[in-house]
Amino acid sequence: LAEEGLRIIDQSLIKGGDNPNIDLTVARTLFNEGRVDESMALYQKVLDQEPSNKQALTGIAALSAGWGSINAISVR
Repeated sequence: LAEEGLRIIDQSLIKGGDNPNIDLTVARTLFNEGRVDESMALYQKVLDQEPSNKQALTGIAALSAGWGSINAISVR
């Protein structure tokens, strides 16, 4: 990510507070940028708030499986 992209992510996390949608978007972006630990922490944060959140569960599964990207995964 470019420096501007990292700044936007940081601002989103600060402003997002406990908004699972923002956390999921940032977690997906971090995952796709290879920032696995940060991504896992955000997915876990969402699961702490919403234990059955399919997107967070899929993200954690993808991270655990070592997939390189989750852009193509569709969660229904």
